[in-house]
Amino acid sequence: SIEVSATETNYKEYKVTVPFYTSANYGDDGTYSLKIDANDLKGRAADQITWTVLKDQTAPVVELTSYTTATFTSNRTLTVTGKVKDDNLSSVIAWLDDNESGAENITALLGSPDAADGNKQSFEWKQYDVPEGTHYVHIKATDRANLVNTSGNPAVPGLTSAAMTIDITAPDSD
Repeated sequence: SIEVSATETNYKEYKVTVPFYTSANYGDDGTYSLKIDANDLKGRAADQITWTVLKDQTAPVVELTSYTTATFTSNRTLTVTGKVKDDNLSSVIAWLDDNESGAENITALLGSPDAADGNKQSFEWKQYDVPEGTHYVHIKATDRANLVNTSGNPAVPGLTSAAMTIDITAPDSD
């Protein structure tokens, strides 16, 4: 609930508690306005107070749609494409392996929402000079309500795993 208080010039204080529910009573996720009107005992109105409230109980959707691997080549570039959907998206970051502290903010790489694809925003992220071995890509989307979805983490059930291998060593000719 939200508590609102007001004090008259004679220091008499009034408090009003406004119940605020996160249930379906307030509709789907979205932005809502909460307006408060107050009148004193003589019918004089105070200025209306308006708050904008974001109801968001849905984490962003993250999909990895494709990735490249480099096998037996000198090209050590990984390319990952994917899609992110959230009406209140705040940021999208990407990193390889366990290096979240070195994550790159890829929010600027997002395309415009595609209405034909459920308003998903596509991205393409490239990493250059990746060392040989198997690497895991992680894409993490956060919305304005701080709800998070991470894709590409094989340790988390239900999320898309993206294991990519860089192999620039040719097989033995034996």
